[in-house]
Amino acid sequence: MNISPDWMRSVEQTYVIKFPTQHLATFGITSVEYFVVTEPIYTAMDASKKELESVVRKGKVIADQPSLITPTYALNLDGFSESAYEYMRFAAQSYGANSPGILYQYRNESENL
Repeated sequence: MNISPDWMRSVEQTYVIKFPTQHLATFGITSVEYFVVTEPIYTAMDASKKELESVVRKGKVIADQPSLITPTYALNLDGFSESAYEYMRFAAQSYGANSPGILYQYRNESENL
């Protein structure tokens, strides 16, 4: 996997100020609201504004109820990488086309402030 230095710098400088008090629901949908504070992209061109301005984004992560699936079912889902589909084919061949697995799905809903 090829990761850019800018991406790595962003990951290294990211931290959580306050963790959510709610846990993921085992048998239901979980919704967690969040705020993200970042520096504006234009501060890369004008360093004098770097200490003066921040961007606040608000959003919500919604984790759906986990689902029991088989590798055969998973092969018909969209949105996975080719290596993920390769693993699903491997699991179907190794453990059987109807071997059980758990599917976790989530989505982000962002709001502009």
